[in-house]
Amino acid sequence: MAFCTQCGYKVEDGDKFCLNCGAPVRQPVKDDVMDDGTAAGANENGVNEKANTGAKAETASRAGADDGTATTTAKFDAEKTVKGVPPTSVKSVNKKLPTPAKPVNKKLIGGIVAGVLLFAVIAVLIWKAGDFGAVRDKADYVPYVNDTVCFSVDYPEEYLVTETNVNSVLITEGEAADFQVSIEYAYYTVGDSAIYSAADFVEQVENDPAVLTDWIGTTNVETEYVGRTKTGNMEHEQYHFRLEVEGHPYEGYLYVYDGQGEFGCYTYMCAINQDAEDAELFKIQAGKMADSFQITNSCQAEGYHVYTYEEAGLQFMVRDEAIYDSKESDGDVTVYPVERVYSESNIWMEETSYESDVDVNDVIEGISKYYFSSKKKTEYLNEPTRAQCGRYPFTGVDLQFYDDGEWYVLTEMVFVHDDVYWRITMKSTEEYYDITATAMSDILFSLKFMDDADSADARNADGAKGDSKGGQDEGGASKNGDSKDKSDGNGKEASSDGAKVADVIAKIEAKTGYVSDGTFKPLVVAEDFNGDGTRELLAVYEIESGSGVSAMYDVWSLGEKKSVCLKSEELFWEVGGNSGSVGIAKSNDKAYLAIEAKEPDGDGFNNYYEYIPWSETKSEIEEDGGVYMESHGNVEQPDKSRYIVGDTTVEKSKFDERQKDFEWIYKLDILAGATDDGVMTFDEMR
Repeated sequence: MAFCTQCGYKVEDGDKFCLNCGAPVRQPVKDDVMDDGTAAGANENGVNEKANTGAKAETASRAGADDGTATTTAKFDAEKTVKGVPPTSVKSVNKKLPTPAKPVNKKLIGGIVAGVLLFAVIAVLIWKAGDFGAVRDKADYVPYVNDTVCFSVDYPEEYLVTETNVNSVLITEGEAADFQVSIEYAYYTVGDSAIYSAADFVEQVENDPAVLTDWIGTTNVETEYVGRTKTGNMEHEQYHFRLEVEGHPYEGYLYVYDGQGEFGCYTYMCAINQDAEDAELFKIQAGKMADSFQITNSCQAEGYHVYTYEEAGLQFMVRDEAIYDSKESDGDVTVYPVERVYSESNIWMEETSYESDVDVNDVIEGISKYYFSSKKKTEYLNEPTRAQCGRYPFTGVDLQFYDDGEWYVLTEMVFVHDDVYWRITMKSTEEYYDITATAMSDILFSLKFMDDADSADARNADGAKGDSKGGQDEGGASKNGDSKDKSDGNGKEASSDGAKVADVIAKIEAKTGYVSDGTFKPLVVAEDFNGDGTRELLAVYEIESGSGVSAMYDVWSLGEKKSVCLKSEELFWEVGGNSGSVGIAKSNDKAYLAIEAKEPDGDGFNNYYEYIPWSETKSEIEEDGGVYMESHGNVEQPDKSRYIVGDTTVEKSKFDERQKDFEWIYKLDILAGATDDGVMTFDEMR
């Protein structure tokens, strides 16, 4: 027998409400909350043993090797994972109703019962819809501390923690890793460029958006640079990103913090499946975790030291065992991998005196001539090769020569920075080759012109913006694969043609003989070249046939209804040092398709230039009104060479004046890579 706890009236088993005062009758129900606040069926620790606490998370992470020479990319977990979260219980509250002063009418009792039921229903609806139903975070947080690379973070204790390598940790929760936080001490990017600071990381992303997409782990992602913000008590650079994994939308952010060591930064990346049942809870927990993140001490990659040369404006880092000493004189920098053996093992770099419009292969050839003319038994070990290690693509060649009873290996590398050629030379005997090559590799991987750092302040002053080589969607997020943020003649955003650009690139890649994995990366630019309101696309790529490899160029009109190929021709045949460029030039504000081809013959040169006008009213190339030019001669006697404009031989001065009439707006040089603003590789444009 039971009695009402409010008025003492006798109640029968099964009564939901007191027939005297209408108060609810408290009857514990299985899995309900007991008076002590624990769930029925809970064990002595208050944990519901029915909750599934199994975990399975197999997530690949960006895992740099201990020696800093290799790295893989962080991927979002594609495997299903199962991890139960104990249900959140809410205590019921008994509302005390006033005791009636007279016997209760049966009909009134029914009304009271109905009223209480209605009140309960309304209360539940209010609870679910209002603040009473807000997601509550009842997790216990425990610290993760990494003493090796000096950072800590508090995380919900039941979440899965994986130390993916010595520099990073991955924290996940939910089915298919619906919630992920990845924290890493980073000192080089996926593209093997050294990171000097958070601002330097952002600088690299701005120059090459693939740095960011590689870091996130997929190219199929929309990103937005937010700017320098603050979370908890720490400032950081911030990106937002959106992507889709197995049909589910993920949203996340990447924070980039300055480290306290000589170089490097910390990256804090969080991603949440927006379709996950606990998405709102994950957001709360993610915020708490980010607020708790701390850098606990100074840290940097072991065994490296940063060398700074103010006069030359250079920085690079070299591992301790690969360098004995270095010096700077008159803006030139010399590195000695072994003790003061200048004649047997050294690396030196300098700004060359070549003009910026000289072809890089001509620079290499000019340097090589000295050794062929002054050293014994000089021979090429390889043809000039285009490559990239670090942030500056270069053209290099290997020679060997015999001198003073020793065989030497000579590596010459030339690259362009701020329209000026720079030269790096490595010379070594066989005895010291390995240590010298190690030092050279470190220098190339980390080489940085210090004037680049100034642009970080200007970027922060401008406020938030997307990737410099990506457009922006309507929400402000930059999309990798769009061209510059410019409006065409109809006021449409350039990014609206992104699908057409991707379609044209796909058609080029589908061509017979298309070289997908060649030494040189295909290049593309998309813009309204002639101002008629329709965007055009210009691309250069390689095609292989039975006789060899040719560099080809395509011109497309990205019309409103469909894209049309206006021109597709060979730019040059890759043999004997042949090279060439294609692009857009302007003369008297009129746009021209500019084409140049160079065919060297020993010390001789044979160069061909063509400037084909664009129609100013529609997206097509005009047949008449173009300018054709040639130059033939010897590199050491340019004034005695032959110069032709149209079909007329002219003096060099008149040839140069005519050529200066055309200002290159975009220049696609497949050997030099994507150096112009707006010119990208196929992958970047896509």
